[in-house]
Amino acid sequence: MMITAEDSLLLQAGDLVWVVLTDREFHRRNDTAIVCPITSNKAPWPSKVVLPDGLAARGAILVDQIRMLDRTQRGFRSVGRVPEEVLNEVRAKLAALLGINFMAFERGSNEPRQ
Repeated sequence: MMITAEDSLLLQAGDLVWVVLTDREFHRRNDTAIVCPITSNKAPWPSKVVLPDGLAARGAILVDQIRMLDRTQRGFRSVGRVPEEVLNEVRAKLAALLGINFMAFERGSNEPRQ
């Protein structure tokens, strides 16, 4: 499973905006989505990824606040997409938080490089 910027949506449920980290294939098989919330607080923090200007959402992605949400119960609506460079930064921070060597994997593969 490789999440691309095409897959990674900004979703809104009520007043909260989330970045979706799971891809379309995952969503075909599941009613859930793995997401990170977005805060309006842009103060520097090691586990935040600040969103660039010009997106539908403003603020920073809280990578250390990852959650799995039921897409059918939350009333999500799409409000935009996340640029690939932002998604790569989220992946790297999430991998570091989980102790995964993100750079050891080939792009688009679940197998470590030899």
